[in-house]
Amino acid sequence: KLSPLPAANGVVRVKSKAECREVEEEDADPEILEIFKRIDAKSEGSFSKLDFFAAMQRDAAVNEFVLPGFDSSRLLSDERSYDAVDAIFDAIAGPRQRVSVPEFTAYFRRARAEKTPKTREIRDIFNRIDVDGSGSISKLEFVASMQQDLTVDEFILPGVDSSQVMNDEWSFNAVDAAFEAIANGKKRIDYCDFERYFHKAMACASPITRRVSNRASRRVLIIGPGFGRQVNPYQGRLIEEAGYQVHWCSN
Repeated sequence: KLSPLPAANGVVRVKSKAECREVEEEDADPEILEIFKRIDAKSEGSFSKLDFFAAMQRDAAVNEFVLPGFDSSRLLSDERSYDAVDAIFDAIAGPRQRVSVPEFTAYFRRARAEKTPKTREIRDIFNRIDVDGSGSISKLEFVASMQQDLTVDEFILPGVDSSQVMNDEWSFNAVDAAFEAIANGKKRIDYCDFERYFHKAMACASPITRRVSNRASRRVLIIGPGFGRQVNPYQGRLIEEAGYQVHWCSN
């Protein structure tokens, strides 16, 4: 977009594209601008997805800045690497086909601003699940981490014990539903999906302080087929471990 400039005798002069680019670059962070220029190798003032892919593959500095700790050098021969780089371009570009300095700067300024303790925790949990460091998570990796890693399990499904996920249908269904909610229809979860889901979940969480309930003084009556120590012992343990008075009746 060209901006008007004041001129003599009341005539309005329009800024050239070069002048607009100079203004944009003056407002940009020097480190971010340097990475942008390395991607925009043809100095066009913007770059396409193809330019971005080429830079991520050939330039270690660009790769480390955009996806720290992730190796994109084999992205054209490795599907998981391709998906990770493709997802980050879409996150930066939004609905646009090309990325210019303002979009690039805005994305990474926002990313830096969001490096709160909670965001670091989200990144740590993602890395614990992504044990092979591929940059994305399969359902198998997700289920295995929920089963084996108490920290991951507590973060994803607080208060639920997933250690018996492969032996208990209810537990498996809960873990499977969590994966589907985060993946949003995809076969694998990349970091953008993971972070977006948990930022939204945290934003929607109720800030109201709940009163502490003395569960030992409450009795719970549950009537229904399929609920009990013999048919579905895991569901029964959930009630007992929650601290309620439980009296099992059988006929």
